[in-house]
Amino acid sequence: MNERRQAGVSQLSRRGFLQVSAAGVAGVTAGSLLSGCAPVAPGAAPAVVSSEPVTIKVMSWWWVEKGSDVALRNLVEKFEAAYPEIKVEEVSFPSNIYEDAQYSQMAAGKLDADVMHTLEGTGIKLIEGGFLEPLNDVGRSAGIWEYDAITKIPPWFWSDRATFDDPPDDSGDLYVLMFNTAQDGLIYNMDIVEAAGASLPETQDEAYELAKQLTDRPNQFGWANRHTVPEKVGFFRDMIPWLLGYGGVYAEGQMPTVNTDAMINTLAHWRRMYLDCFPQGSDAATFRRMIAEGKVALYTDNNALPPNFFNMNPDSENFIRSAPLPWPNRKGASFPSYWTWPADSPPEKKEAARTFLEFWATPDNFKEMTWARKDPPMIPQANTPEYLDSLPWMSGFATTDAVPWLFVMGDYQGHVEEFRTIVVEHASEVVVGTISPEEGAQRAQQGLEVLADQLFG
Repeated sequence: MNERRQAGVSQLSRRGFLQVSAAGVAGVTAGSLLSGCAPVAPGAAPAVVSSEPVTIKVMSWWWVEKGSDVALRNLVEKFEAAYPEIKVEEVSFPSNIYEDAQYSQMAAGKLDADVMHTLEGTGIKLIEGGFLEPLNDVGRSAGIWEYDAITKIPPWFWSDRATFDDPPDDSGDLYVLMFNTAQDGLIYNMDIVEAAGASLPETQDEAYELAKQLTDRPNQFGWANRHTVPEKVGFFRDMIPWLLGYGGVYAEGQMPTVNTDAMINTLAHWRRMYLDCFPQGSDAATFRRMIAEGKVALYTDNNALPPNFFNMNPDSENFIRSAPLPWPNRKGASFPSYWTWPADSPPEKKEAARTFLEFWATPDNFKEMTWARKDPPMIPQANTPEYLDSLPWMSGFATTDAVPWLFVMGDYQGHVEEFRTIVVEHASEVVVGTISPEEGAQRAQQGLEVLADQLFG
């Protein structure tokens, strides 16, 4: 046996090696019987078990996200050098359709991955559908069990965790590993605001007035957010901080609350922003490039976005900054992202997937990915003064009173897709249509109450 194959066997777990070996022996025996061959004569060459690398599919939107793509491919290159018996195959969908792609694969009953990124809404559906298996051993083996990457994972991703106060060891099975969390803030173009001699807004009305002042269509826009039905995931998501800022949520328990003053005010605000400030009809890819090019003044989103702007246009790092959200309660949403794995991968792929996840989650590699993507530190090894000083655009996000976004969903945490389809259908009738905010909110409420009857009786 050559040195490379010996190294490969030693790096795989004993369990994985035995599973692969057993599969090889079974295959040889079955083949001999079916072919009618006699047993191998003494001294004859033994049957050769394939030494082909195990290939695992890794599903992520990072493969097609500028900046993140380089960080992930660098990690994979490092991984494959350390584990030459394992190869990684890319499975990618852009972030704006990623959840829909996972929902479609769940509906078909099979996930095209051995390791994958997931988000909160799809993550809950994956657990409910029995698609995942626990990752406790991976988190412990990697040495991150006591860190924020584990302790800040919300209760709905554990089998027996009621609140964040419950320690991980008392929380049962864990189905995801958090690789970053992003929370909302006000992103702004420092050059545009300073050139206008303007102060940053502290209320929703001030935000509108400043955005209107800074709009000079078609050359410059005061504000941008997702507002089209084809991007319903983003439309629904982008309204959350505004809804929280007005003191609302989408649902309380089983009762939808989209006909409240908070939602009506959110729709009214978005309508006036659409009329006077938005690049109308633009999708996220378009207006985010405009932000990177210095053509949009203000924008609410999370801290994962500025590094994307910098990758599109390195000069944008000189003018992109963040500030507190423009409302008194400073409430915004947090949007964690996770690694997980399907339960039905073949044994040899499962062991290879485990090796990949443990490799990524090892503190040195976790730190390397954090710094490459300019994420908030989730482990102490990444939380250095030098790193934080390198992120002058991060400070505003730290002022947010962040709420994990699924908390705004009440008892609909496992039914996000159905819920948001109804909300966006009627929100769009207000924002880009002609009906009043009150009428749009009432239509959405009626549709959601029908959904509640279907789900809860």
